[in-house]
Amino acid sequence: MILTGRLADGANGCRAVKRNGGRVLVQDPATAEASSMPAHAIATGCVDFVLPPDRLASAVLALTTAPGGAELLTVPVPPWACLN
Repeated sequence: MILTGRLADGANGCRAVKRNGGRVLVQDPATAEASSMPAHAIATGCVDFVLPPDRLASAVLALTTAPGGAELLTVPVPPWACLN
């Protein structure tokens, strides 16, 4: 999960999560006090959900408690994904 912040180090985290088959949730940059970190994360193309802060927790809860939730949390890495 990438929240408000500066610089682009969150983008590296997104790539690492995707490289290992995980899901990436990012705060909507329009709601962030400092939007560059969420924006850089989104620019990687590795983001699954972009949500306002008040919806992030419920999204994680839904992904982890839904029937088959474990399968919802892991995804195959698409061959086109920029993961370097």
